[in-house]
Parts: sequence; structure tokens; C-alpha cells
Amino acid sequence: MPGILLNTLHRAASVGWIYDSIQTLAGVRLLQARLRRCLSVSKGRVLDIGGGTGALSGLLPPACIYFCLDNEMPKLQRCAQRVPGGALLGDATRMPVQSGLSTC
Repeated sequence: MPGILLNTLHRAASVGWIYDSIQTLAGVRLLQARLRRCLSVSKGRVLDIGGGTGALSGLLPPACIYFCLDNEMPKLQRCAQRVPGGALLGDATRMPVQSGLSTC
């Protein structure tokens, strides 16, 4: 029974508007306020790994090209509404990206 409940909750949380609502209830606004300072100096392309619905795209300067990588299509469908062409379906654990890249 716990497995069924957990799977049901996970499926619900993968729906874009439900995911965004959960993030709001969990205090995402506080996190965004902290990230806004760091992201305001971003340039070029930005890859948001596990970015869900792409909510962080609104914190970047207009000159940035934003991409959101997530493994759940319902979240990415909401992201595609925010950032046309920026939603990428994929598994972050299989990314061919070199570690040790610059962070803020």
C-alpha cells in the first residue's frame, strides 16, 4: 500500500502546476531571492539541471539563453510555455558534462 501511495504522489507532483504549487508552499521564493543576486551576473547559456518547470528562467538577465533539463515531461511542458525551445528531456545522471565547472 505505501508503494501505491508514493507512486500516486510522485505522479501528481510531476504535473507542472502541482509541482509549482508545492515549490511555493515549500518556500521557493526565499531561495529565489538568494539566487537572484548570483544569477544577475550570468552570461551566455545557462543549463538548469533538474529545473522542473523552468521557474528559475525569470531570474536571469534577458541576454541569457536558458535551458531546463528534467526527466519528467509534464514539468517540461510547463517549462516550454515559459521558455519556448528551452525544455530538454533527459536524465541528469547520464549527462556528458565535465565536473569542476564554474559556479557562483
